[in-house]
Amino acid sequence: MASRSTYGACTALCLTGLTLFLLSPNLLTSVPLFAAPIPCNRSNTEPVTQDCKCSVNATTNECTEGRFCWISDVCIAAAKVKDCPTSDTEALVDECKCVQTEDNIADCSKGHFCYTDHRCNSEIKGFTNLGDGKCQAKVLTFMPKAGLFNCHAGCNARKDCTGYSVTPGAAGHCMLWKGELAGGGAPWQGAQCYKKQ
Repeated sequence: MASRSTYGACTALCLTGLTLFLLSPNLLTSVPLFAAPIPCNRSNTEPVTQDCKCSVNATTNECTEGRFCWISDVCIAAAKVKDCPTSDTEALVDECKCVQTEDNIADCSKGHFCYTDHRCNSEIKGFTNLGDGKCQAKVLTFMPKAGLFNCHAGCNARKDCTGYSVTPGAAGHCMLWKGELAGGGAPWQGAQCYKKQ
């Protein structure tokens, strides 16, 4: 460090850590030799707009513009695929990730079911979809405005129920069936026939 004894007449050059300080009677300037990393705005769906620091252990701006700094502090080239809502009876409205793995892949398609045990299937759990129309079997009971979930649960709860038909919508009408059952029955307000497995 170089300095003079009279501060008013001095200009000192000081090197402290990684920052260069220029001192004079009328000026105090700090000039960083190395800029500190810029923390990323973390998002699973939005790319970063500049090079930035994503990993908590990084010492540089390791996540480059256009990549994604996920909320889990990982810099990835793609947006995180959203996790599926799980249900044994509600079909998915968009493709999503159902199986719990490290892969960033949409593995369950729209219209499929992501079961509560995180398995993707094209059928409601415990039942096989036999297609449009009523089932062909003996009527067990009629449940007006029950909806798919209650219709499914109602048939599951009864040993004598071999399947059901339900019309679309949250308040769809439900018909439970008993005995030998087949699909291909009469059309009924867009209903489909489900056979218990």
